[in-house]
Amino acid sequence: MIRMRNVGIVLLLCLFGFAGCSVTNGNWRRKEKFTRTVELTAAMDVGSTLKVNTTNGFVTAKGIQTDTCSVTATITGRARKIERAQELAERTQVKLKPDEEGLIAYIHYPQRKKWEFVSISFDITVPNESSLVATTTNGNMTADSLNGNVKIRTTNGNVKMDQILADHNRAQATNGNVT
Repeated sequence: MIRMRNVGIVLLLCLFGFAGCSVTNGNWRRKEKFTRTVELTAAMDVGSTLKVNTTNGFVTAKGIQTDTCSVTATITGRARKIERAQELAERTQVKLKPDEEGLIAYIHYPQRKKWEFVSISFDITVPNESSLVATTTNGNMTADSLNGNVKIRTTNGNVKMDQILADHNRAQATNGNVT
């Protein structure tokens, strides 16, 4: 009986010992983060389309009485060291480029190593007669006061459309709500 009890205690100590090592050994998942914002403005014709595609980050677009597209891009780099997180955020480029239908929010990501991430969120105002095509994988999507067609999609997040007047709109959230 004593021998069985000793074996049980040894097994229990080994279990706690191994679990303790895996939790405290080097803190390998800890991420430092560095955030910067980029302000962009471009002329936008009434009735044209803005296209936005980000992997990690929200997209909020609002139509107003204007003839420009204004974008605030919030870029966050995450890495084990703050210097590397800052480098990732600073090397990420966001530009507004013209295309055949209007404007596209172009993103150039720097090369990243395993466990390094960049997220970009967009806060946008466009002419209220504009159309919007926007996607993200991880983040919420909001479109408000747009009279053009709106197509917005997220995989992990919620979608909200308010005061959208066009007839051909599509909103999709794979793991979230659509309102």
